[in-house]
Order: sequence, then C-alpha cells, then structure tokens
Amino acid sequence: MLPFALRGTSPGDGEWIERLIETRAVSDLGQTIAMVTHDPVAASHAREVLFLLDGRLAELISRPTRDEVLETLRLLGSGGERA
Repeated sequence: MLPFALRGTSPGDGEWIERLIETRAVSDLGQTIAMVTHDPVAASHAREVLFLLDGRLAELISRPTRDEVLETLRLLGSGGERA
C-alpha cells in the first residue's frame, strides 16, 4: 500500500498525475488512485470519472476524453443531462 495525498491546484497537477500513471503504479503495484480534480485533462487519464452534484452521483463516464469531461461539466452546470 502506498498511502499518500497530493493537494494542489496548480495547472501542472495534471502532468504530475499523468507521470504517476505512466510509471505503472496502478498496474505494477496493484494500487488504486482516487483523485479529486477540476482539471479535465487530469480527469481524462482516469479509467472512470464520477461527477458529483450536491453530494450525489450525477454522471459516470468510462475512459473519458478531455472533451467529454468538459461537455459533461457544461451540461451539469446548466442543469442539463447527457444524451
């Protein structure tokens, strides 16, 4: 187990997460990464992205692209739903 937390809000955080994933920490070490972010680029590296709205699960995307994350954020912010 590799317990650690990263707290940051800099634009480079997505690059750090990408490097972590590229080191194969998840597959080689059997680790799970739970990341909380507002960065669609960082989120696009995840296997699944869960969107929370008012403390409830609002949407789930598997293997998301940056554009899918941005579109979902836009729709949820406007009160809409994904098709």
